[in-house]
Amino acid sequence: MHNEKTLMKKIVPLIIVSLLLVKMDTQLLAAMSANLNSVIAYPLPFDSSRNHNAITFDNLTAQFRIRIFTLKGQIVCDRTGETLDGTWAWNLRNDDGQAVAQGIYLYVVTNNAGQKYTGKLIVAR
Repeated sequence: MHNEKTLMKKIVPLIIVSLLLVKMDTQLLAAMSANLNSVIAYPLPFDSSRNHNAITFDNLTAQFRIRIFTLKGQIVCDRTGETLDGTWAWNLRNDDGQAVAQGIYLYVVTNNAGQKYTGKLIVAR
């Protein structure tokens, strides 16, 4: 009987911690979007004079690809990644590491399910 009580005192906290971890994982998964229909990018317009330092893409699916283009169709940034919280921040640098010029950019977000979402970005310097 004494061994059972000792064992229970050790097991119950482990069970509680396990349940809390499962709840946290469930909350993280719920925070991620199931599709790309609600993707948003902010702040728009991006304005470095307002101390903006990145454009955040939010409501992404767990796996994503974001391609950013100039209005002439030239690729500026091409990123494939995974996210735990449904976000990815673009530092406004092209694939060569150079800061992008002010202007209007187009973005295309895709995922492994074949879904696609497009939008516009405005960069002011």
